[in-house]
Amino acid sequence: MILNQFFFYLCLKEYFKNKISDNKLLFIISCIIFISPSSRSNMIWPESAMFGLLFFLISVYFYLKFVNSKKNSYVYYNIFFLALSAYLRPSYSLFAIYFYLIFFINL
Repeated sequence: MILNQFFFYLCLKEYFKNKISDNKLLFIISCIIFISPSSRSNMIWPESAMFGLLFFLISVYFYLKFVNSKKNSYVYYNIFFLALSAYLRPSYSLFAIYFYLIFFINL
């Protein structure tokens, strides 16, 4: 669960790279994950949803890195972690369509 909060913080930090200079505010916002009842129950009884969310947050992080730097290596990392998250929770596979369209337009 801590890794989910950490990668959510990294995603916020990457998204607000030039907009917000105070990282403490982003850290407090990333702690909102702990308020969610489903995340609190999954800390006690682990389920595939937390691992799927972790891999999805990692794929979003690499997507944001790609948007900011346009390096092709981030595309491959995004696809890999999105495939892992879709394997654990098939509902995340819908985001593959969105990422595919963005990558197709940019590449």
